[in-house]
Amino acid sequence: MLLLVGCDADGPIVDLTGRSPVDPPLPDWPLVLDAPTEGDQVVFRVLNGRLVDLENRRTVLTPGEHQILLLNDVPGSDVNQHGVDLRNEAMNLWIHGWGSHHARLPQFSSGQVNGGVRDDWHLNLVPGVYVIEETLDGKSSGLLLVR
Repeated sequence: MLLLVGCDADGPIVDLTGRSPVDPPLPDWPLVLDAPTEGDQVVFRVLNGRLVDLENRRTVLTPGEHQILLLNDVPGSDVNQHGVDLRNEAMNLWIHGWGSHHARLPQFSSGQVNGGVRDDWHLNLVPGVYVIEETLDGKSSGLLLVR
């Protein structure tokens, strides 16, 4: 499709200012300016398949290199009410561009991290809006605002 817009002395002949945005507005989740840290690492903690500190939040990070500490915490007991050993319950984090930015921003996957395990993850983030998801159940997500 080709759109040609002509101009006259007063500016464009066709008014495109009323068009709808490509992406919906960002969710009105709480804004977190200081991501949780341990030493010089940003901490992404998962408990029972939920992103404890990041779920339903917009977390601000600076562009550039980040060392991430992934914690797949196991609750007080290693066995849930169904007798499943939670140390065998792996999780996977996926960070990707939000909305129409999905194709232009880098994406990262943590690989599986077993319960009770700490794992280091190296990310190089460019400015943009990212979704962070715990992918094994797909119910827990948050936004990373890199600016």
